[in-house]
Amino acid sequence: HTVFKHPDVPQTIYDNICIESKKLRRWFFTLKNIRRDGMFFWSNIHCTPRYNDINELIGFIIVHKPASKLDIEEENQRYKNYN
Repeated sequence: HTVFKHPDVPQTIYDNICIESKKLRRWFFTLKNIRRDGMFFWSNIHCTPRYNDINELIGFIIVHKPASKLDIEEENQRYKNYN
């Protein structure tokens, strides 16, 4: 996710993503991302660990979808609270 990291997103948010990923549990975040052309976009990100038949972690399934206006408003407020 750091490839798309927008400068408005507090580092603490990304730290929390890393912590949740290491716990090997499902997680959900709404993030402001940056495109290669410098424009930004918001997305809801769902991450689920994937296991093989003998319960070994083999990767993650990550799904992005456009964020709703309400999600964006809530995240903007959260970003302000971190600063």
